[in-house]
Amino acid sequence: MSKISNYIENFYARLEIISHKHFIVIMTIFAITGSLALFLTVQVLSIMNLKELLSPFIFWPLRIVTLFIIYQITLILVSIPFGEYRYFLKFVRKFLLRIGIKI
Repeated sequence: MSKISNYIENFYARLEIISHKHFIVIMTIFAITGSLALFLTVQVLSIMNLKELLSPFIFWPLRIVTLFIIYQITLILVSIPFGEYRYFLKFVRKFLLRIGIKI
């Protein structure tokens, strides 16, 4: 049991989670954000009618890039009602820095 306990403690420390309740809130925000970002990406690309206009070799990378951008924005927006704005702003900044984007 101590191996699992150590793993959970390391996981919580890595994500800067302070309690089990905080963990549930964070995972809820990630779940809502992922679903919402995918929904919005499909809607945006459908409105622009790009699937029929572009080759699949261009459309799918464009869809992935669009999803990435929308996900970052929705992650911040969804975190606001849950009171986790600062936590996720720090999370997004850290992630973007890792891929070379400074905000």
